[in-house]
Amino acid sequence: MFNLMVDQIVDSGATVINCSFGLKKLDYNQKEIALLAKETFEKLEVLYPEVVIVAAAGNSSIALNGINNYPGGLPVDNLITVGAIDQQGKVASFTNTQGEGGEVTIAAYGNQVLVGSLNNGTEMMYNSGTSFSAPYVTGSIALIQSIQPGIEAAEIKKLLTDTCLLY
Repeated sequence: MFNLMVDQIVDSGATVINCSFGLKKLDYNQKEIALLAKETFEKLEVLYPEVVIVAAAGNSSIALNGINNYPGGLPVDNLITVGAIDQQGKVASFTNTQGEGGEVTIAAYGNQVLVGSLNNGTEMMYNSGTSFSAPYVTGSIALIQSIQPGIEAAEIKKLLTDTCLLY
């Protein structure tokens, strides 16, 4: 199902895909589906090297190892997994982190993010999570792609990791 969704999105012309979703409960029983997602991304990288996938790291405060979660945490050149930082630039207490065999590529603001207001505009609504961090990175990638069309996913990933503060 997941690979069909990715195929449809890419066929429609997308060059950056935001996957601000993940498993509610991470565990080692996800190996088969995580490896299937990794295989999908690796095939996508060969067929469409300019397509970047951005995934939320998740909010379980665990280390990602490349098999206990998907799509985030998989060590693939065209996937950028985004963790969360708080207002002070510190790692958010809830964010998943990089473990042996896994990857959290970069972090972005994801703690108490303004997500809207009531109709009268006076009461603001806030939420936290890596699903709120990933869109910041997705938007940044879209800007990079608008300046340099055709830039490959691996180049964008290197550009971001070379120029951003990693946690």
